[in-house]
Amino acid sequence: MLIKCLDNDKYLFYCPGCNCYHWFTVPKWTWNGNFEKPTVSPSIITSPHDPRVKCHLQIICGELKYFTDSRHYLSGISISMVDLEEMEEKLK
Repeated sequence: MLIKCLDNDKYLFYCPGCNCYHWFTVPKWTWNGNFEKPTVSPSIITSPHDPRVKCHLQIICGELKYFTDSRHYLSGISISMVDLEEMEEKLK
């Protein structure tokens, strides 16, 4: 599972670039409903008014595609999303 439902319209995923969770809401974003190969549109921007910590990404078919204006080491790179169940199991 790459995305976790927090309630009826809020969904959580892990961002390795920021080393924390980010979220999106439906219907503000559209989501294909697939927990294993999610696609979310439009792009997600965290902290858009603080360029020091800005993260800008698109989720496409289970991949995080980071835009070059992201302010971390994954800027401009695409990677597979982190499996939340595997990550939670490792933290036990």
